Amino acid sequence: MTAANPTQMTELDAVNRMLSIISMPPLNSLDGNTNADVSLARNKLAEESVRVQTTGWWFNTEFEYPLNVNGNNEIELAGNIASVDANPYVYTDIDPVQRGARLYDRKNHTYTFTNNLKATVILLLPFDELPQVAREYIAVKAGRLFQQSTPGSTERDGFAEEDEFKALRELRSKEAQNADYSVFQSYSVSNVLDRSARPVRGGVRVWRS
Repeated sequence: MTAANPTQMTELDAVNRMLSIISMPPLNSLDGNTNADVSLARNKLAEESVRVQTTGWWFNTEFEYPLNVNGNNEIELAGNIASVDANPYVYTDIDPVQRGARLYDRKNHTYTFTNNLKATVILLLPFDELPQVAREYIAVKAGRLFQQSTPGSTERDGFAEEDEFKALRELRSKEAQNADYSVFQSYSVSNVLDRSARPVRGGVRVWRS
C-alpha cells in the first residue's frame, strides 16, 4: 500500500506557526482577519518570501521566457517578475534591463523596442506554489523576525537560529540536486559550450547565427 504524501505547508499553516510563539490560538482562515499580530505575521512571511525568491532558485527561474512588445512599442513586465537577463550574444544591438514595470534599452537610451524578446527571468511565486523545502525555510526565517519584533516571545518557545540554518541547508541541498539541469539551461553556459563546439577553418572560428 502506497503511503500518502505528507500535507505541504500552506500560508495559513505558516502564519499559525508564527502566532503560536505568542500563544495565540490557531486561525481557521486568513480571510478578513484584521488582528494586528496576524497582519504582522503575514507581512513578515510575505517580505521574506520575496527576499528569498529574489535570489533565484531552480523553482522560480525560467529560461527563454517570452517578453512581448505592446501597442506602444514597449515591453511591460508582469508584477511577479523580479529580474530579467537577456542573452547579450543574441541581442547585440540592445541592452535590455528592468526598470520598474518596463524594460529599458540602456544601449539606445529608450523604452522603445521593435521586436519581442526572450530572456532568463526570476519569478515571484505565491507561497502555496513553492516547493515544501522553500516554504519551510521562509516560514522559519519569517518566524524568527516575527519573534524578535514581538514583546514577550522567547527563543525557547519559537524559532532558533539553528532551525533557520538547517532549513537553509536543506533548501541549498535541493538546489544542488537540480543544478545539473538548471546550469545547462543558462544562456551563458550553453553559449560557452556552443562556441567550443564551433569548427575552426583556416585559423578562424566560424560563428553560427
